[in-house]
Amino acid sequence: QAEDGIRDVERSRGLGDVYKRQELILAIAGKFGVGKSVIIAELCRRLKIKVFRLSITELTSQWEGESAKAVARKYYQASKTQVEEGIGCCLIIEDLDMSIGSHREFSSGTMNTQFLINEIMEIADNPTQLCGEKTTRVPIIATANDLTKLYGAVTRPRRMRAWTYEPSDEEIFEVGRHILEDILIPEQIAELKAPAASWKPAHFGQLKTILQEKLLEKQCRFMTAADYIYAAVNNDPAVSGLGEGIIDNDIFAEAIREVGNCQKTRQTSYVDS
Repeated sequence: QAEDGIRDVERSRGLGDVYKRQELILAIAGKFGVGKSVIIAELCRRLKIKVFRLSITELTSQWEGESAKAVARKYYQASKTQVEEGIGCCLIIEDLDMSIGSHREFSSGTMNTQFLINEIMEIADNPTQLCGEKTTRVPIIATANDLTKLYGAVTRPRRMRAWTYEPSDEEIFEVGRHILEDILIPEQIAELKAPAASWKPAHFGQLKTILQEKLLEKQCRFMTAADYIYAAVNNDPAVSGLGEGIIDNDIFAEAIREVGNCQKTRQTSYVDS
């Protein structure tokens, strides 16, 4: 039944044998905080692609071989879902260069890292055969700050295709607008044009967090915890933190200043270190 399901999915998409010649892994490289993950998540949502995600925490383990098994399990789970539910799926690996990259000269990595590299290459070479079982081909999207840190065999053609994401100022603002459009009115978003000229998408996410924290603090100041919980459970817009007109201008201006102050304190990223 599984094999019939696989063939049905492939036929319905007109894949034939063409897809076998395409790289399984798309690596998206870009500077820290430019919004790689945000863009990927939004595109998958719009294309109705179900995402299976592997974070750096799942790819580190004190037990030998566990990280490689985590990749295989997640890939198999995505493949099974693709067949059973008849929907497109993809596997996203966050910060691939931090998981399997070499950050010291002459470093070959730990045994766990080597097992992980071998597993990723094996899946890229045989995406329809995992641990002796038939699987459907599930695209893998990986994010990274610096692809030069990766073992060369992983990045070779037929395994990986690399793309560098270098958004323009206008594109960054559009990402930020999307992040904030559920809590700010259009006029407030337009006011961000000047102060956000040097921002990255991560700063817009930071602004949203600060706004929500300040709003919660203001609301709780005049309500008991029990009343606040009751209002939130019953979707009272006065305490939802969302919707037009909820964020007043004083909170808005204060939050922008806090983001600006954070910018002045330079934080070293993984790439810099």
